[in-house]
Parts: sequence; structure tokens; C-alpha cells
Amino acid sequence: MDTFFCNPSSPWQKAQVKKTNAMLHRYIPKNNSLEAILVAELGVIKDKLNNTPRKILKYKTPAEIFTQEINRVALRT
Repeated sequence: MDTFFCNPSSPWQKAQVKKTNAMLHRYIPKNNSLEAILVAELGVIKDKLNNTPRKILKYKTPAEIFTQEINRVALRT
């Protein structure tokens, strides 16, 4: 899977990262340790975040986009 990083000289790329972190902090306060959170709880949080429509994705969910990409790659091979 490709991984992308924000360019240091391109602050506009960081907006989605900050937005995602803010969404994550709704469920996990900043000062909490991840060790205190059960794996099942992390799964629930992951599912909520992956199934929340995003404006940047034209109101599709990250899960929908991921599924579309997997299907596109599978059809190419």
C-alpha cells in the first residue's frame, strides 16, 4: 500500500491530518494512554472513523473509497 507524507513546505496538505486527529480525540482524550484502551474499543473507534462520510471524499466514507480501490486493483490483475 502506498504511504504519503505531507511536504514540509506545503501546509495545506496537513489539514486532513489535523482533522482526522481531532476526530480521533473525540474518542481518545489526548492524555490517555493507548494501553488503557481495549483492542475491541479500538476496533469500534476505527469502524466509526472509517464509516464517517468526508467532504474531501465527496461525502463518501474512507471504507467506500478503500473498497473501490481494492476492486479497481483486483480488476487490473
